[in-house]
Amino acid sequence: NFNAPVKAVKAPGIDGSLFVVEQTGKIFRVDLSTGQKTSFLNVSNRLVDINSGYDERGLLGLEFHPDYANNGLFYTYQSEPVRTVDDNNVDFTVANPNHRAFITEHKASDPSCNSSISEKKDLLIIDQPEANHNGGDLAFDQNGYLAEDQFTETAKVNTNILVA
Repeated sequence: NFNAPVKAVKAPGIDGSLFVVEQTGKIFRVDLSTGQKTSFLNVSNRLVDINSGYDERGLLGLEFHPDYANNGLFYTYQSEPVRTVDDNNVDFTVANPNHRAFITEHKASDPSCNSSISEKKDLLIIDQPEANHNGGDLAFDQNGYLAEDQFTETAKVNTNILVA
């Protein structure tokens, strides 16, 4: 059983596993031959407090780098509280934001198993004016750019820069 699943993703080059994203901040790796689920990543301590009745914020996106099997890179989209420590790093700002959307790069030390995940690198921070209508679906396009569904044209990140 999962708690508020929002996405299930296969990682390129990793056969036999499915990664399930929970809105509450956890990602599980599921072995497709046995059904066993193991914890892959937990970012719940970074998220805004989620309203258990209804909320459109949380851990909303996961995308693996096309060469994940070799470089271990993957990306998340999550809703985090507004913290003054981040103020100088916000890429798009609004007055009185409700929360901040973060697109974050992570690295698995060994992509073939549930290895340790090195801490993150925030790629994009966006002030969000409301708790609803949040995007979160990440994808690599045919040109190798990582894009998020709300900001497809304005928030492109060149993966060659990320991997360099």
